[in-house]
Amino acid sequence: EEYGDCTNFVLTFAAELLNQAYELLRIGVHPSDIISGYKIAASKSLELLESLVCHKVADMRNEEELTQAIKSVVAAKQYGYEDLL
Repeated sequence: EEYGDCTNFVLTFAAELLNQAYELLRIGVHPSDIISGYKIAASKSLELLESLVCHKVADMRNEEELTQAIKSVVAAKQYGYEDLL
C-alpha cells in the first residue's frame, strides 16, 4: 500500500475541476452558480474528511508516533529508505 503527499492527485484533480467548470460555462451556467456548487462540495468534503482519518499523532514529541505517521510518505517518495527513520 502506497501513500504520499498526493501532489500529483491534487494537480490532476484541480485541472479536472477547471475542465468541468469550463464545460459548465460553455453550456451557459453562470460562474457564480459554479462557484456556489464548488463551495458546497468543498464544505461537504471537509465534513467527510474527519471520518477518513486513519492515524493521528497525539504527541509530536513521541518519536514512535511520528515515525509511524511519516513512514508511508517517505516510502512513497524514496522507496527503500523508510526504514532509516
